[in-house]
Amino acid sequence: LDVSPPLLGRLVIEGTLIIANNSQVNLSATWIEIKGGKLIIAETDAEGNEIGPFTGHTEITIAGNNPRLAVAEGHGDNPREVPELLLGREGVQVGSGVLGVMGTLIAKGQPVNKSWVDLASSCSVGDTSITVEGLVDWDNGTEIVISPSDWDMHEAEIVRASKIYLNHLAKTSIIMLETPLQYAHYAGALESYGT
Repeated sequence: LDVSPPLLGRLVIEGTLIIANNSQVNLSATWIEIKGGKLIIAETDAEGNEIGPFTGHTEITIAGNNPRLAVAEGHGDNPREVPELLLGREGVQVGSGVLGVMGTLIAKGQPVNKSWVDLASSCSVGDTSITVEGLVDWDNGTEIVISPSDWDMHEAEIVRASKIYLNHLAKTSIIMLETPLQYAHYAGALESYGT
């Protein structure tokens, strides 16, 4: 695959689908089922064997319910309603918003020295930079997931680094963000007492 297709309803992969290396491909579907086949996002040889990390940029979006499917038979009057399916010998229930892997998924990205780090200092709503422990080798433009430090899992954020500065003396990295933080994030240990 070397071009971005339009939003797909249900994508079933029974053979081999290779996303071309060095490509800019976005793959969007209501759900994706790898049914005994392979989805490969990596550098491959002429036979389709994975030989190295993917050097392009690919986004896979599982769109969930697809309003265009409402016109198809069996989808009901509600355009948000997508039927559930039972797949495989075990009868795994899948429906919208699922990437069902009953085959092989190979996604090999560029290696980095640290795939996750701790915050070195707490962040407030509106901050446009974060400081993390360690010296990272991430590129400008890297997407970063900041986990919530409150009880609300929805306070996780996905942000993009605009510039990264390394502080070799403190062994920290200062990451400038393209957009301000929407939530506060606590750095440090938490202690809990009682039952």
